[in-house]
Amino acid sequence: LAHTVGAGRRLLRALLPPPRPNMAQTVSRRRGAGAFATDGPSTSCQASAGAHAEVSDNGGPPWTLTVLTVNLCILPAGVTNRFLLSRTVFVASILFAGGGGAMASWILGVSVLRFLLALPFAYIVSLFTIGLPLARLLGPALQLVGLNDYKCERIDLFLRELRERAAWQGVDIVCVQECYSCWFWPGGYPERLAEGARALGFEHVAMPRRRPNFPATLGLNSGLLILSRRPIDHVDARSFPVSVDATGVNRGVLYARLRDGTHMFNCHISPTATVCGDGLFAKAIASSVGRARQWQQRRLVEFVEEHAPGGERAVACGDFNLDVEFAAFAADPAPSAQAVSVVREMQGRVGLLEATGSIRGAQAHAPLRYCRPTFAYAGAAGEGGPPESHLTTFGAGGQRRHKCDDALFFRGCRGVDVAEESLVLPMEDRPHPSVTHLSDHWALRVVLTTDPPTTS
Repeated sequence: LAHTVGAGRRLLRALLPPPRPNMAQTVSRRRGAGAFATDGPSTSCQASAGAHAEVSDNGGPPWTLTVLTVNLCILPAGVTNRFLLSRTVFVASILFAGGGGAMASWILGVSVLRFLLALPFAYIVSLFTIGLPLARLLGPALQLVGLNDYKCERIDLFLRELRERAAWQGVDIVCVQECYSCWFWPGGYPERLAEGARALGFEHVAMPRRRPNFPATLGLNSGLLILSRRPIDHVDARSFPVSVDATGVNRGVLYARLRDGTHMFNCHISPTATVCGDGLFAKAIASSVGRARQWQQRRLVEFVEEHAPGGERAVACGDFNLDVEFAAFAADPAPSAQAVSVVREMQGRVGLLEATGSIRGAQAHAPLRYCRPTFAYAGAAGEGGPPESHLTTFGAGGQRRHKCDDALFFRGCRGVDVAEESLVLPMEDRPHPSVTHLSDHWALRVVLTTDPPTTS
């Protein structure tokens, strides 16, 4: 009996999500916003922040803020980023359409010819509606053949980097993308990250609710988190419902207003159709994906206008999937039309400057002229490690290429420093020899201040 009860408890722990962080000190939750913020003990926040003490712009020391934005590539239990589209979703949809269709045909007495004619339609419907949940059902079996991306281990290693990496000691805000949750066997990865960050002094956390918004109800939530050393007064979130992958994931934006009045936005915009490869399917959906990305871009700008009135200090960062390509790691960037549109609309409509252009050069120059790769590792000199092939969608078939997808925009302050930082893992820290990096993205760190520039 004791063994049976113990096995039942272990099964429940595996299937059910871990308990939420302590909600007794919830800061703000808007009805229907789909996001909440939690605080730890407020008395220790400034003490743990040390040099991060908050200041007012009216007298006293200048305001400073260091922001780290990173896409962690942490999907829910049962799926991995590398094989998400190329194998698991497609295979799961085929199995469901074929097996389910055959059973329905047998029950209804439909002829084999009609079944075969309806099979392509059933496959497409399954792919775009429940493909991701079906893929997650294959997860336990796929892990037995080595398709494991060591999510918990990578989260713990990221937290250790946050604690020990010298360049990250001054970080005040961490904006995370792709740390997903969902219904049924979510894995508890956002909660693991938030609890670990809270122990490092990031005691104020904004995150979406675990249950995704429609139409991604059976898919993934936005995967966005804001980890802050500074108190958060208000949180809101918005999903972008229009996209080819809308039934699988809540692309969107997460908002947190800091107590010092700073408006923080963390976003994730849909990628281009190239994530599906360069075959017929990718070409067929390319125009639809492009239109959805433009629509999401406009919704993001409107969300910023709604929450951050003109002139107030604001920071917007995240994975914009800018699709700025580089012929080689050290080559000049080749911004896509979408990337240029994002930069110009963010500056023109809401007055937000792109960090690399503002800090490294002049905004009057061509947009994104000064950006560097923030996605993919090909083992080039200057990357600090080997090629990354275990996590990324572009890790097979010779498709790996350098891109800049991540960015940070700001207003009401001055950019002091910007750096794209490699997430390569030392050999001794790798949970598996093939897991060479924390993520397939680079981290982007930006230092902002209201201190006027010094003149020589």
